[in-house]
Amino acid sequence: MLPLSDGLRARRFPIVNVSIIVANTLWETVLQSEIPQDVLSRVSSYDWAVSLVFMPIGFALWGPISDLVGVETAFVAAAVVSAAAKVGPVAVPEVRNMRRATEALTRVRQAHRAERLARPHNVRQQDANDGGNHVIAYR
Repeated sequence: MLPLSDGLRARRFPIVNVSIIVANTLWETVLQSEIPQDVLSRVSSYDWAVSLVFMPIGFALWGPISDLVGVETAFVAAAVVSAAAKVGPVAVPEVRNMRRATEALTRVRQAHRAERLARPHNVRQQDANDGGNHVIAYR
């Protein structure tokens, strides 16, 4: 394989970074709009944990691959794998046709807001230790 020119090497990093930024933004948007609020933190933590699990595996695999086929070829292969991981989900019709459910989202947000506003703003609570009253703010 022909070695990459210095100019191409310098240009590939911003392209890769932009693709990662765009993909992560889209992913986080879908998570926040499609996952119910009460389980979003759990789903997000599993998502992050899985991502962290695969990072050392990738590090362990790409080192020997670059020794076997050369650094330049390994870089190109990594770019192809990265592009496939970003473009691949778009091939799934359910992903490609996903639209934001603004009406349903608005109703859920209004229900959460009404629930929050229905809670008392200031509640006096008796402290068992010193008998004093303390104000607890819920909003």
